[in-house]
Amino acid sequence: MTRPTESRAEKLQLTDGSGAALIRHTVERASEDVQRRAKAFTTGYQRVVRQEQNVLDLEPLVDNLHVELRALSRSLKAIRTHGPKARRARRQSLRSVRKMDRAVTHLVRAATEKRDARLSSHLREAQELLDEARRHGASAGLILGIPWPLSSA
Repeated sequence: MTRPTESRAEKLQLTDGSGAALIRHTVERASEDVQRRAKAFTTGYQRVVRQEQNVLDLEPLVDNLHVELRALSRSLKAIRTHGPKARRARRQSLRSVRKMDRAVTHLVRAATEKRDARLSSHLREAQELLDEARRHGASAGLILGIPWPLSSA
């Protein structure tokens, strides 16, 4: 029996001793905010690329996206897992989120880069990180039994 003051997260941890349900809940709960921030960043980034907007205007959008991704990462790290399935789901989820965070950094560097070779390098690195993030996310989603909600971010 659960105490009346227990949060939903605590109840999920108790009903699913492995922590997998809590990982699923955490990712699903954060996905809407992350996707909203990612969409705002993408829109702003496209304006910078088209030279309709100064790259400095991206700073608050980047900061907001980094904050969301890092908060999700901290939440995932805080979940206690038991068993290989839950540990692997958390590990893959964390990898996906971290790679997304690093990709954003490379995209911003690309937007500020003046030399074509460096610009291409940053864009290539960002694309590789996003591809890896999608693979890790798909793996986590498969383990958790959900479509990975951050794949469209």
